[in-house]
Amino acid sequence: MGIVVAKKNVAKAHSRNRIKRVVREAFRHHKDKLGDLDLVVLVRFDADRLNNARLSSRLTKLFSDIGSKSPRPSMKTA
Repeated sequence: MGIVVAKKNVAKAHSRNRIKRVVREAFRHHKDKLGDLDLVVLVRFDADRLNNARLSSRLTKLFSDIGSKSPRPSMKTA
C-alpha cells in the first residue's frame, strides 16, 4: 500500500503523519478482506480537519467497498 499526503493538501507535518498512521491502521484491520490488492491512498485537501474516528470510519467504508468489488483469489494447492 502506498500513501500520498502532499504538503500542498495538508500543510503541517504532524497532521500528515497522523493521517498516515490512521490509514495504515485502517488498512491493517481490513487487509484480510482486501486480498492481494496493491493500493495507493491519495489524501485530498482538508483531510487534516477530520478527527481520527471520522477518518477511520471513512476509510473503513472505502476499504469495505473495495473489498466487496475485488475478485477473490482462487485457492490453489501446491
